[in-house]
Amino acid sequence: MPRMILFELFEKARLTIIGPLFQRIGRRLIHRGLTLQGDSHYADRVVPSLRGKPINNRTFDFGMSNFIAPNSTLLGDITLGKNSSVWFGATLKASEGTIIIGDNSQIQDNTMVNPLTGTTIIGQNVQVSSNVNLSSCIIKDNAFIGANASLGTNCLIEDGAFVAAGSHVEAGTTIPSGEVWAGSPAEFLRN
Repeated sequence: MPRMILFELFEKARLTIIGPLFQRIGRRLIHRGLTLQGDSHYADRVVPSLRGKPINNRTFDFGMSNFIAPNSTLLGDITLGKNSSVWFGATLKASEGTIIIGDNSQIQDNTMVNPLTGTTIIGQNVQVSSNVNLSSCIIKDNAFIGANASLGTNCLIEDGAFVAAGSHVEAGTTIPSGEVWAGSPAEFLRN
């Protein structure tokens, strides 16, 4: 019991006193070093993280036990379900609409989710592969979107549907349950 109390006290001190103190010391050291170097210094610019940046007073909900890569960008009104993941270089930008991602879903590397109007809904157990471009669409549960695919506005990908890699699904297209679509523009391939 005393060990837990000590641990909790240390965590509070780390978050409220030690961390901010080191930040202030670091800023002062950088400022002092730049002043000493004068005009010959090289100012390295530190870019702040864009994970969880509010847009139009809309913030996002991290959810429980999610993986969000350090260089991914999440902006605006975004909800992540339990055990979902947003991988490296992915951008979820909900400045004009809303993004809802269900439980156990993956948004992989360099994927862009940008609802231009309305809401983009990604269901449960969905895999959105690398370099995919999504815009104001609905992807239902257990669907798979292959690498380098793009889905136009108002697309509906039903339960268990499969969009092959490199496919372009035109705006307003509905892909029925369990079907495989491929091509550019995407067409029915098989069940």
